[in-house]
Amino acid sequence: MTAKNKKLVFILVAVVLVSILGIFTNTLLSKKGKSSQVLDNFMVADTASVDKLIISNSHGHSVTLVRGSQEWETKEGECVQQEPVNNILHTLNKAAVKSFLPEASVENIKNQIIVDYKKVEIFQNGKWIKTWYVGNSTPDHYGTYVLLETVEEGTSKAPVVLEMKGLKGTIEPRFTADYRTLACTKIYGYTPDQIKHIKLKNFEKPEESFEWVKNGEYFDLIWNGSKQSYYDTLKLVRYLDRFRKLHFESHNYTFSQEQADSMRQTRPYIKFSVTDKDGKETGLTAYRKKNETPRLDMNGDTLRWDDNRMWAFLDDGLLVKIQYFVFDPIFVDGTYFVLQ
Repeated sequence: MTAKNKKLVFILVAVVLVSILGIFTNTLLSKKGKSSQVLDNFMVADTASVDKLIISNSHGHSVTLVRGSQEWETKEGECVQQEPVNNILHTLNKAAVKSFLPEASVENIKNQIIVDYKKVEIFQNGKWIKTWYVGNSTPDHYGTYVLLETVEEGTSKAPVVLEMKGLKGTIEPRFTADYRTLACTKIYGYTPDQIKHIKLKNFEKPEESFEWVKNGEYFDLIWNGSKQSYYDTLKLVRYLDRFRKLHFESHNYTFSQEQADSMRQTRPYIKFSVTDKDGKETGLTAYRKKNETPRLDMNGDTLRWDDNRMWAFLDDGLLVKIQYFVFDPIFVDGTYFVLQ
């Protein structure tokens, strides 16, 4: 191909890309028509009547949050943490325009938002009222570029710099389209009287495995293959009290599904389950987590496993990260309870 032809191909490709960008811009930002004004009425005064939020981003993620009878949840009815949602509502209520953009920078910032955005669709009493297109932070990280679209006025002529009073920083991290960052993290939340059966199987040290089985008003301890006649009741009381609030630390952002499936083919560390008085069993299977960076123990030997965190598969197959600090108090040795 000659230099002249290469130049012609380059020009044609550039024209096509510009056309596609124009079409995408029109589709993304012109749902209700364009406004001739720079809109600045971002605030949602009555957040108590906000009953649905649809948050999506330029990477293909999307989550729909709806206000239930008592708490917020996903449209599929899945549990979400309430604090992040309340932070979003607080931002919708308290955010204000910090500054308007110079005319010369408007198109550049709009194009940045198109490439990397978080779209926040806001509904009150079942009706869409406005959408925020949240872009990146300003260079000083004290503001965020946001474009507004409303029912009455359509899409704003230009983005503005938004801030939130009382917050030194950008509001962009408050909006997430990834359900994993909003999902509830609770694994166990039992009072002692709700627990009927506990079973721990240690694959690395089988002799440490045990079971607690509710028998009337009391518990039977099964350890070393038999029912124990005597055990420390005070230790049992303390142990049962540890199940009131046990959460995992975070979702899996490390392994692909194929890699997670491969992990399940290896030997676990511990398989654990709790059955409540209604017969519902909640279990997890824990696996050692390799150290991401080489570390040495007190003797100078290389630590093979991370001594702070491990992996765990929940009953639904979800892979999460849990902390030894949280779960070591329940992953105890069966001899812990036995009276010698």
